[in-house]
Amino acid sequence: MLSQTLRRVARPALRSATPAPLRALSTVTETSAPTVADITVHITFIDHEGSRAIVPGRIGMTISDVAELHGIDIGPTCGGGVVDKVHSEVWTEDLFGEGVNLGYDHVKIPQVWLEKVRPRGDWELELLKNYWDEDDIEDSSRLGSHVVLEKALDGIQVFIPDGIPVEGSL
Repeated sequence: MLSQTLRRVARPALRSATPAPLRALSTVTETSAPTVADITVHITFIDHEGSRAIVPGRIGMTISDVAELHGIDIGPTCGGGVVDKVHSEVWTEDLFGEGVNLGYDHVKIPQVWLEKVRPRGDWELELLKNYWDEDDIEDSSRLGSHVVLEKALDGIQVFIPDGIPVEGSL
């Protein structure tokens, strides 16, 4: 009997309730999420023998990250060095323990692309000098772990010089 009373009470309430208006699950706004093409940059790696490999990378990755992702050997990297974080034209902060502290991932970037890359810092030049001979270092010399990809670098060419000789090999 209690169940019959509940049914009679509940039914009128259900019938009188008006359905809520439908709304879209998602709305298109003027600023939508970026597409894969928007965050993809293509890099052409050219080794010392002239072999080429064109591979995709994402904005925010370094040249070394992309090379490692695609199995291209440009040299080992190791974190923990100094990073210069530029806050403004007059304030650059040194962040210790957050950057690269090996200089094996030496690459050369053509001048046309070098103008679009953030300038080489003192720490990067010091690492290059610690690991490479003066004859090997040019104005176009960079460490792959210090070059962060931006959309303006889509299509960049990166030359990989002959590696550092390993003791016991010629």
